[in-house]
Amino acid sequence: MSSTTSSALDAAALPHDRIFEATGEGLLILDVDGVVHHANAFALGLLNREIEDVRGRTVSDLLAVPIPGDDPDAALRMILRSVGGPDEPEHLIVGVPQATGRPLPIDVTLTALGEGLLVAVIRDAMDRLRNEKELRLYKRAVDFTSEAILYTCRKGLIRTVNRAFVDLTGYELEEVEGRTPRVLKSGEHSDEFYADMWGSIANGGRWRGDLVNRRKDGTTYLANLTISPIVRDDGSVQGYVGIQEDVTRKRAAERELAEAKEAAVAAGRAKSDFLANMSHEIRTPMNAIIGMTELLGDTRLDVEQREFVDTVSTSADSLLRLINDILDFSKIEARKLEIEEVEFDLARLVDQVAGMGARKAHQKRIELACMVYANVPPLVRGDPTRVRQVLLNLLTNAIKFTGEGEVVLRARVAEPGEDRVRVRFEVQDTGIGIPSDRASTVFDPFTQVDASTTRKYGGTGLGLAIVKQLVELMGGEIGVDTIEGQGSTFWFELPFDVEHGSPAERRAPRVDVRGLRVLVVDDNATNRRIVETHLSSWGCDAESCADAETALRRARDAAAAGQPFDVGVIDFQMPGMDGAELGRHLKSDPATATTELIMLTSMTRGGERERMEQAGFRKCLSKPVTRRSLLRAFEEAAALIRHTELKRSSMVGRKSVVDGDLVGGRVLLVEDNPVNRRVACRMLQKLGFEYETAEDGAQALKILASSGFDLIISDVQMPVMDGLALAAAIREREPEGVHVPIIAMTAHAMQGDREKCLAAGMDGYVAKPVRIAALKEAIDTWLRPVSPQGGEWIDEDALMAAADGDVDFARELLEMFLGEAAARIDELAQAVDDGDGGVLRRAGHRLKGGAACLGAEPLRAHAESLELMGAADDLSGAADVIEHLRRDFEQAKGALARRS
Repeated sequence: MSSTTSSALDAAALPHDRIFEATGEGLLILDVDGVVHHANAFALGLLNREIEDVRGRTVSDLLAVPIPGDDPDAALRMILRSVGGPDEPEHLIVGVPQATGRPLPIDVTLTALGEGLLVAVIRDAMDRLRNEKELRLYKRAVDFTSEAILYTCRKGLIRTVNRAFVDLTGYELEEVEGRTPRVLKSGEHSDEFYADMWGSIANGGRWRGDLVNRRKDGTTYLANLTISPIVRDDGSVQGYVGIQEDVTRKRAAERELAEAKEAAVAAGRAKSDFLANMSHEIRTPMNAIIGMTELLGDTRLDVEQREFVDTVSTSADSLLRLINDILDFSKIEARKLEIEEVEFDLARLVDQVAGMGARKAHQKRIELACMVYANVPPLVRGDPTRVRQVLLNLLTNAIKFTGEGEVVLRARVAEPGEDRVRVRFEVQDTGIGIPSDRASTVFDPFTQVDASTTRKYGGTGLGLAIVKQLVELMGGEIGVDTIEGQGSTFWFELPFDVEHGSPAERRAPRVDVRGLRVLVVDDNATNRRIVETHLSSWGCDAESCADAETALRRARDAAAAGQPFDVGVIDFQMPGMDGAELGRHLKSDPATATTELIMLTSMTRGGERERMEQAGFRKCLSKPVTRRSLLRAFEEAAALIRHTELKRSSMVGRKSVVDGDLVGGRVLLVEDNPVNRRVACRMLQKLGFEYETAEDGAQALKILASSGFDLIISDVQMPVMDGLALAAAIREREPEGVHVPIIAMTAHAMQGDREKCLAAGMDGYVAKPVRIAALKEAIDTWLRPVSPQGGEWIDEDALMAAADGDVDFARELLEMFLGEAAARIDELAQAVDDGDGGVLRRAGHRLKGGAACLGAEPLRAHAESLELMGAADDLSGAADVIEHLRRDFEQAKGALARRS
């Protein structure tokens, strides 16, 4: 180093030594030959050297300078001598050798000081290299994204774009750099549109929307564009980033989807309207067929004619069930079926469903059992109609597909709760089962396990599909467990809100039956288990046997031990000794004669009740035995055993037509269809009403202007003025304090029809085809029933009129009637036990006619109720009517005795 250079260094360094050391960057003073003259502490730290190791050595010794060529030192001197002043610094990336063998990257900035000296500012280049790598990664990621991205400065000039932008617009970066995004402007939007866009982002906000842009080749595309400002830490806007996506096809697809949805909604609306109209059009002729057949069956017919009428009636009922299945399925598909929420007795409903299937099961000689567990709440809220429909469908299927063995209906709580429970229903059979490859499809519409043209079991293939959808509409789930050739268990679970209160039928026994020793005899294990479960819940001590011989030995042994059975519950049909014979043995033996006997039977032959009574049985219960019927039998047995008098509770539930006859009155019938009008008139006539008719609402208003009526029955769909408009007009014209009941009679069966009728001012609703029982029930709701007054069981005027004033002949007629009535009552009771609605209807009709002729009004009313129950094939409650009938019959006989 020359003396001049050394002097210059001393002169420059010494006055600024403190500044040289205090700086936050590494500093080296070197000459143009690369020799280091001085270094501050920061630089020594980066080089990992002491000052003695640095001073006097060349940069080449300290740093791994990437200089190409044969003489790196000469090349380095050339670089150092070419370094300019502060405005022309030289930047180098060099490496500091490390012990690991991998150099530490150093960023070097060289600046000339004059007098042959340079200052080298050295920094750790790792962060810079890392940032540059990250930037390259970000740029690559941006280039690979599917959205087109452009970046502009604060003034809106394009600085960079990604690869997707180039692919979408056709413009390379060089073609748009420095230009504004207006290069993409298509002319499809107004100046106000763009002013609004830039007004939003200029204030630091974000703009997003669809706009049409133009490509380099002149074609246009629809872009979904988002423009966001890039904001510095101090809040100022540095630039803008625009992200756009070509949504031309997407928006076209959305438009097509919206149009398709609108078309589907229109189609669904048309389907619903069609369904409503078809419901009306189909049910209207069915109303005439069923109604006229019902009326024809009440006329005098010979045996062959009766058979023809019964065939027509049965076929019409089958056709109506098929129509209802199709309409139900269509209503569910159209989301027009409404699920109700009403209070009902769930256990009673399950028992009724079991009773409905009893006759068919007995005909096929299969056991039908029903078990409602004690944990099922007495009262729940739900849709009893739909629960009954689901249960009846599953039970009917089980009986249909079971050739031998048993069908068991169960209901129990699956998830208990104080205010809400989940109840599990099961219908188990020992039938044909379902192949494993078909089990998953049995709930599909129009699917049948046996789909051949020679199907043995028939059906539409809609039943289980409807069941599944109904269960799901009620918030439940359904499934099946099955083994081909061994049977199936169809199950479903439904949630119910618990109503806190107990119907009379579900309370604890009204007569104390605790401690009664009971012998249960049945060859069917399921039936034994069900009876034992009920008895245990009441506190009885039950013991069971599977055959009569074993039961007889056990009864005698118990009596010999001084612990005879109080009650015997005995099945009638058993192998070997049957139940009747077992009963005779027990009653003939003084040791066991005190045991009260209850018979369980599925036999449907006439005279069985008399045979059971002769064998010593106190009560005869038809299978499937329900908890309710068994409890009543045990209450009677307990009363007899303990010599207490049973206090019967009043009947619970909706008011029955057995409570008395309907008040006579004048009815206005409004119906445009002549056949339906004729059927309804005949029904009103049979119910004992005076009536007038009108063919539409306008004609009805004219009649009402001049005549008064106690009740109005009106069709809904009529020309000129329909039933809804008629009801509204009547309510508008009625004076204050006057309200004439209006009952809607319509073939519509869609969701909301009932609400429309009530909203229009109607009071009741009867769906076509109208049954006489349903019509009477609707009328009964709005006209108060009357009961016989003061024990007047015989109408003297009617009796004497029938006898033409002859007192002796009147007595003869009365004695003849009472003798005939006794036989008819027994026939009615047998029909109830057999579940035979046809016999019940015919016997009730004959008893009604005789009672009406002689003025035995209470007997006539009960007989008519039984006739209507038989016609509707709904025998629930019929046993209670028989009980009322027998009571009133004894009153009538007492009246005869008093006359004598």
